[in-house]
Amino acid sequence: MADVLDREIRAFEKMLPKLRMELGSAWAVIVGNDLKGSFPDFEGAALFAVENFADDDVLIRHTQEHTAHIPFIAVDA
Repeated sequence: MADVLDREIRAFEKMLPKLRMELGSAWAVIVGNDLKGSFPDFEGAALFAVENFADDDVLIRHTQEHTAHIPFIAVDA
């Protein structure tokens, strides 16, 4: 299961420098080896992917590096 999106991840990593130059900060939708669209927000990218590529493997990634984090959840005791 881990390698299902390997092709899309490799394609994204290969095109990332060009995407950063051309798009700056954006969400990229990758299908196979191709960029299918870019969006300013994740919701737009996700909606586009679902509407157009529901039967395909789709990778949605942001063009800017970011550190993964654990969300803060406050629980009243």
